Amino acid sequence: VYHTWNGALTDQDQLDIFNGEIMQTERYITICSPETVIVSDSSPLNALIYNRKLANDKVTINDWLAFCEPIIFYALPVQHHLDTADTNRVHTLAQIKEADQAIPGILEELGIEYIELDGTNHQRKLKILRKIYDRLV
Repeated sequence: VYHTWNGALTDQDQLDIFNGEIMQTERYITICSPETVIVSDSSPLNALIYNRKLANDKVTINDWLAFCEPIIFYALPVQHHLDTADTNRVHTLAQIKEADQAIPGILEELGIEYIELDGTNHQRKLKILRKIYDRLV
């Protein structure tokens, strides 16, 4: 049975994404060596932005954090791109802006440490690389 998608993700969609991302990252961690660096923009935490009810599942979130020990980066929006729709996302520009503003509060509410990225692309990349190198040594 085919359904026409209306362009909106439901709470169930976000729950499915949340669970799928948990399984996917745990699979990567399990099959890779400890020296492997896995970089992803598809953390299960992303689903919390659009379905706040998921944040109540602190056991799952804390178990995932303990298992994966991720380094979480939050990239501040680039000023000249604030009014540009992201063709890689299904969200409207208003939803994107709202999500960007909500992310730090969600992470703080969950007690998740994160590294804020700002400045030029070069400065952001250097900050990321330094953190990864620190983890590897």
